[in-house]
Amino acid sequence: MGILEKGDYSIMKIREFDKSKEDYKSIETIWNMSYPDEPLSAIELEQDDIKRPKHRKYKRFIAFIEKKAVGFAVFINGESNFHPQKFYFTFAVLPDFQGQGIGKALYTRTLGELKDFDAIEIIAWSREDYHRKNRFLLERGFYEVERSFESRLDVPLFDASSYNLEPKLAAEGIEIKSWLELERVPDYQRKIYDLHCTLDLDVPMVGEYTKPTFERFKQNHFDDGRMELKGSMIALHNDKFIGIHELHTSKADDFLHIGLTGVLRDYRKKGTAIAMKIRGIAYAKKAGFKIQNTWNESNNVGMLAINDKLGFKRQPASIDYAKDL
Repeated sequence: MGILEKGDYSIMKIREFDKSKEDYKSIETIWNMSYPDEPLSAIELEQDDIKRPKHRKYKRFIAFIEKKAVGFAVFINGESNFHPQKFYFTFAVLPDFQGQGIGKALYTRTLGELKDFDAIEIIAWSREDYHRKNRFLLERGFYEVERSFESRLDVPLFDASSYNLEPKLAAEGIEIKSWLELERVPDYQRKIYDLHCTLDLDVPMVGEYTKPTFERFKQNHFDDGRMELKGSMIALHNDKFIGIHELHTSKADDFLHIGLTGVLRDYRKKGTAIAMKIRGIAYAKKAGFKIQNTWNESNNVGMLAINDKLGFKRQPASIDYAKDL
């Protein structure tokens, strides 16, 4: 159990994150013990920090008791919905030290630091079954702004025999190729980027969409070793890029993660998205992945229906809470 008396902060110290290997490892340990279903990798966190654009401001703080890291908090500008005065905020406290005022102290420190950035809004992530965290946020004036679902597929159990969509699509001039197969297509990276940015406009999100630069997109997709270029798919109609299905891995778990899946509006309701997903599942099965997962906002009824049809099982809903400052 924790040793901090409620309201007694004399033995607790909070300092700014120093970017050392030890601090990254502390963040990983605290997060993974607090949220075991949402694992984080210290290696990937450091890599993301290194390549993060300078205009996206962030700060982290770690709470210590007798030299033991017991909690942390972070605030950071969003990327796909960037606003210089709006920040995502989250925190975590080791289970044995929860309920002792550490989260409250980290939150107070965060609010004080945000004044230097003229922040007007913070958005905090939680999950519907994280009752203590939800209560903490609601008691401090946060309100729900978005709800989304992670859905998971048991890959070895998936049976594709009832699906035979690609011959039908081929008859309409639509074919599916992996990103790796497209390397010989002139300017293929730019074409994927243009398609991605167009489809991003249809993705529900909090705030307004911020289009990435091509250089940033390339860094996150083609120069990042986590992307599965053999498993990620593009649907084409007479050489026009019309659909996308992204797959990537993480050092934090052994899942195969789905990123954006989408099809241009004029080509929807033909089964193209399902066909790309089935290709992705086949890739996952061949590569030995046991679980494939994806995330969808609760209002994205069409994609949630596709995932349900394929056998993905919804996990407890994630919730974004906002607070006006």
